[in-house]
Amino acid sequence: MAEVRISELTAHSTGNLAATDLIEVSQDLGGGIFGSRKLTGLQLRNGIKTYKANVTQTSTNAPTSTIGINQLSGTPTWAYVGVGVYTLTLTSEFTNNKTYVIMNTGGKNGFARAWRVDVDKIRVETYTTLFVASNDILDQVSLIIEVHP
Repeated sequence: MAEVRISELTAHSTGNLAATDLIEVSQDLGGGIFGSRKLTGLQLRNGIKTYKANVTQTSTNAPTSTIGINQLSGTPTWAYVGVGVYTLTLTSEFTNNKTYVIMNTGGKNGFARAWRVDVDKIRVETYTTLFVASNDILDQVSLIIEVHP
């Protein structure tokens, strides 16, 4: 991004600050002295990458996401593994001991759970109210993933 004054910027169309967006921040150093430094969007977010989506799954199809925020390095891909088992994959994204996965546990007539499997995958499992693995449970269920630096 070219250097411009904030007053010259137009509103960001998606409302999200990209990791590579460059912002100049001014500081009052006291005594009438001001300093400035440039920070990327990722630095302004303290390096935390966030993914927020509502997830739906039907029949034997892979889940689909309505993405609210995606600050990950790319768009993760859903896969259907088996009855009530799905994976969300993005290569080398989900750092060990620094990835947090939160999923609304309630689904349509059942329950859901999600966790980090490895650096590439998040796993989601769904069950009926009798705790039997089942499809068709996810219906706009919230999923939040945070990857800390």
